[in-house]
Amino acid sequence: MKIAEIRVREEEIPLTRPYTIANASYDRVTNFVVELRAGRLRGMGVASQDDEVTGETVEMCRQALDVDALEWLAGRDVREIQSICRELGKRMKKTPAARAAVDIALHDLLGRYLEMPLVKLLGGELRGMPTSITIGIEDVESTLEEAREYLGRGFRRIKVKLGRDLEEDVERLERLREICDREIGIRVDANRGYTVEQTIDFVERTLDLD
Repeated sequence: MKIAEIRVREEEIPLTRPYTIANASYDRVTNFVVELRAGRLRGMGVASQDDEVTGETVEMCRQALDVDALEWLAGRDVREIQSICRELGKRMKKTPAARAAVDIALHDLLGRYLEMPLVKLLGGELRGMPTSITIGIEDVESTLEEAREYLGRGFRRIKVKLGRDLEEDVERLERLREICDREIGIRVDANRGYTVEQTIDFVERTLDLD
C-alpha cells in the first residue's frame, strides 16, 4: 500500500468568539491539513502550531509541510510505518506540529487500509471519552454566561483559562462551581501565568471546589 499522492492545504479559521489566555489573545487560528492518498484510500492529519510553546512558527510549519518537502514520502509503503516515522522524526526535529500532522495522516491511512479503527490499531479499547470545551480568560459574568451555554449544549467537562489575575481567577472558579453540580468536571490552565507562590496559593484556595 504505497503512498501515491500528497496534498497539503492551509486553512485560516475564524473563532466563534475571541479566545484569551495568559500570554495572548486570538480571533482566528491557522491550521495545515495533510492528506496522504494510496489508491482509493486517504489518511488525514492536522497541524496547529504554537510558537509560544514549542518555538514552531506558522512559517516554519508551512515550509515543513510544503509538498516538495514531503516528496520523500511518495512511493513509501504505509505498512512500514515505524521506519517512516523514524525518518520523519529526523527530518522534522524543530517542527512538532508539522511532524504530528504527517504522523497522524500515516496512522489514519494505515488504519483505513487494515479496516481497523485507529484506537484498535494502537492496541487500545474502543470506548467513549468525555471531552472538554474551553473558556478563555474573561470577566466573571462572561465566564458564567459562556459556561451556561456549554452546559446547555451537553458538555460535562469545562476547562477554564487562568493566569491574568489571581483574585479574579479564584472568584471565577467559585462562581462557576455554584452553577455546576459536582458531576461537572472543571479543569484549569494558567498557561505559565502564575509564579510558583501564586500557584500554591491558588491550589490551596480552590481545593474544595474539586
